Amino acid sequence: MRLVQRRQAIIALAVVVPAVLLALVIMIVVGGDDGGAPSPSTTAAIPSTTTSTTAGTSTTAAQSTTTATPSTTRVATSTAPTTSVTANRPAAVVNIRAASGGGSGEIVVTWDASAGASGYRLLRADAATGSFTVLVDVNVVSGAVAASSSVTNVFSDQRTFYPPNLATTGAQPSTRITVVELSATHAYYRVLGYNTAGDGEASVVVCAAPPGRSGC
Repeated sequence: MRLVQRRQAIIALAVVVPAVLLALVIMIVVGGDDGGAPSPSTTAAIPSTTTSTTAGTSTTAAQSTTTATPSTTRVATSTAPTTSVTANRPAAVVNIRAASGGGSGEIVVTWDASAGASGYRLLRADAATGSFTVLVDVNVVSGAVAASSSVTNVFSDQRTFYPPNLATTGAQPSTRITVVELSATHAYYRVLGYNTAGDGEASVVVCAAPPGRSGC
């Protein structure tokens, strides 16, 4: 009886032990696979266009998605020449004088030449504050003259400009210009030089009366 029981126990162990061992082996195998497997990632990899490999390690550089915006700013350019007109205009006329002339009704106006001037405009008014009008316009380079009917003579230390029948040529430049006007009363004068760049500053105002006349 005991022998039979022992045989039955041995047979039971023979059946159970292999099953237990098999179960253990399966658990070890499955557990080892689970522990070594990486956790699933939910982060998407950034596309890469550059890959470098060092000592068996693969490194992926993130691709840049920045796009340069083309510049629409235009630089203004100027083709117009830059000139300093004011700097090229004649200097203000100095040493202007007005006085009674030698003849009846004459007033003589003289002034020193202005550096850079190619011509002069003598302005006249009945009052010191104006309004002034052009009495004489004389171009000392070309000799051209435009004069009021009251003007009798325009000349310089180098040449005669007016009247036309007495006009002469002479060395340039003239250093002093003289205008003779016939006037019944006193008058106020100022003069300015000009050239191709424009008019210079006007001189101070001077006044004179013809002989035997009062005023100023």
